Amino acid sequence: MFRPDQADEYLLLWGVFMTSFLVDDYLADNDFLGATQTIVTSASSKTSICLAHCLAERRRPPQRRPDVGSQPQSSSRASASTTT
Repeated sequence: MFRPDQADEYLLLWGVFMTSFLVDDYLADNDFLGATQTIVTSASSKTSICLAHCLAERRRPPQRRPDVGSQPQSSSRASASTTT
């Protein structure tokens, strides 16, 4: 979500993120051109760091996020439903 108090950071980092995202997306769409490793170099260290982050996130299995508004079951309700 855009926050006006962070407009300067947003303007600085948006281009870096978009460049990194597009390189990551291109590599993934093209099966990394058959490569098994990626070496990241860039004139901008921020772009390199962001691209390395995008590539690392791609390797992680997706994590399940809890549904918004869902309530965890209380222990008494859970134990009552498992007993017969």
